[in-house]
Amino acid sequence: MSNDLKNSPISNKVIFYLEDDKFTSESTTFLLKRIFNNTYSFFNCLDALKAIDEGLIPDIIISDIEMPEMTGLEFLSTIKDRGLNIPSILISAYNDSEYLKSALDIKVEEYIIKPLIDANIFIEKITKILEKSEENRIKNSLHDKSIFTKTDLEGNIVYVSNGFCDLSGYSKEELIGKKHSLVRYPNMPTAIYKNLWKTIQEGKIWKGELRNLTKNGNSYWIEHTISPEFNDEGKIIGFMSVSNDITKKKEFEDKHFELLQAAKHASIEDLIENISHQWRQPLSLISLSAGRLELDLEFKTMNDDEKKELLKKIVSSTQFLSDTIEKFSKFVSNNKILTDINISNEIKYVKEILKNSLEINKINLIDTTDYNESYTLETYENEISQILINLITNAKEAVIKNNINEEKWIKIDLKKDDTKFIITVEDNGGGIKEDIISKIFEPYFTTKFQSQGTGLGLHLTHRIISENLKGNISVSNSDYGAKFIVTIPIVQD
Repeated sequence: MSNDLKNSPISNKVIFYLEDDKFTSESTTFLLKRIFNNTYSFFNCLDALKAIDEGLIPDIIISDIEMPEMTGLEFLSTIKDRGLNIPSILISAYNDSEYLKSALDIKVEEYIIKPLIDANIFIEKITKILEKSEENRIKNSLHDKSIFTKTDLEGNIVYVSNGFCDLSGYSKEELIGKKHSLVRYPNMPTAIYKNLWKTIQEGKIWKGELRNLTKNGNSYWIEHTISPEFNDEGKIIGFMSVSNDITKKKEFEDKHFELLQAAKHASIEDLIENISHQWRQPLSLISLSAGRLELDLEFKTMNDDEKKELLKKIVSSTQFLSDTIEKFSKFVSNNKILTDINISNEIKYVKEILKNSLEINKINLIDTTDYNESYTLETYENEISQILINLITNAKEAVIKNNINEEKWIKIDLKKDDTKFIITVEDNGGGIKEDIISKIFEPYFTTKFQSQGTGLGLHLTHRIISENLKGNISVSNSDYGAKFIVTIPIVQD
């Protein structure tokens, strides 16, 4: 899979992959996410339907036929019945003529027999279907019901489709002769429009997402493709805009962003509790030392060396408090600049800020990381620490709840091979019940009382790993408890 494909417009298409076999799902999803940024995997068809109902519409569906609760064929038929014309690929372990006939009846683009031996051929099939679908979309966009406009060189609208009028709430008479700024959402950054205008004036195509306002003041999101229109002499004579209404997709993304924020706030509350424990001893030492120095002013009970020693303790304790605040500030920072992060240093950092909480609960954190090895990864500053804090905190709660008599421990290990980093977090908390282990990464799923947790920590962890780091997280029960394995590709582009 070349970088050309990874950087092409189709890399941002929404992919739905349905497979109930865990190993097949994880390995194929990993392959797809290396190419397609918006890949969503599902273990059953009902969850995929729910996502569509919530506004996430895929550009292609890849489904195994044999799925629980609803087969892949039934799922695709349901999609067709809803009037959604989504390209699809069916995958089957059987070369069955009845299956093939049913696939033809619902106009499936490809019917692939397992196993998927050649990954390149698989990706090529998906790519061709997406490219053909995009060509058809552009052709169909010229239909009057599409969201389509034409402007002159100054950006004045000279043609507008009924689809644009329906979406914006303006009539054609109200739009012709006006500029697109009439529907511009006021809080959109002006830099976006400067870049847009500069790009198309240079004879290039601009693609992007813009938020607009309807005539009655409501907002909506559109995905724009704006291209110059040339005359026979190659001179620009105007501009054409073909758009998609992506309002439901943006609402879906906003909903999940709220989930991530709620999970982060829950983590911050845990950290504040840890910090409060860590601060008690140095604050007490500062208070006692200051009290002794104050008494000495009146009763002259100490010599100069004793005073210096007390002052050193005050300075040392103050430095400790400052370092703790710096660690906390790093975690809550919203810094979104990619930087080189040393994963082993992140482990040290997380161990330090969770140290007090683990000691209070008499939990031994066993770290088998080889700190002589290099574990550098380009990512955002607090993502690795967020993952580690969530996994270790989850393990801590399991050990506290379930391990009564044995010595309590949590193990963390970091390794790498030629292609990936591997982080393992294991505990001796007895494991996760088999009937819920497949649900623990779902939002709001928690085995704790509502007052004790939001059920978002592991969901957030899964999102960071799969979407931001293009990696994978799995969980299983070992002989002692739960075992989480995180794999992160070393090269992520």
